[in-house]
Amino acid sequence: MPLSEVSKLRLRQHFGDADLERVRVALADPLPIPDPPFYSLLRWLRLDIPEPSLMDAITFDHVIAAREPMGLPLLFHEMVHVLQYRLLVVKAFARLYVRGFFTGGGHHGFPLERCALEMEQRFINTPEPFDVESEIAKWIDGTCS
Repeated sequence: MPLSEVSKLRLRQHFGDADLERVRVALADPLPIPDPPFYSLLRWLRLDIPEPSLMDAITFDHVIAAREPMGLPLLFHEMVHVLQYRLLVVKAFARLYVRGFFTGGGHHGFPLERCALEMEQRFINTPEPFDVESEIAKWIDGTCS
């Protein structure tokens, strides 16, 4: 389903209209997402990897799958991932995601996740609006160059 008009209104100071219009949300508990085949190896290596089906929410391109209706901070966080996908394109997003398995020290150490968490905290703690797309573009320049 599309974002609610209330969510769009509350996020409009941070995200462009085109992104708010194209995103879709799917609700299911548990999420119908199986573990990728390499997850058993990652768990054997004792990496902190959450089960996709039990995550609060997960984003694939412009689709956010959530186990229950999201509060505004979680929706903001997942919208950051929507923009990361669009700006990085799937190949670069996947490369950074996989690199995070081996260098990030667990899910919250992944570069993409750290970026989203930092912006989520800024959203929660700072009343001033900021342009997420330009912030992600700066982050990409610093991370991918």
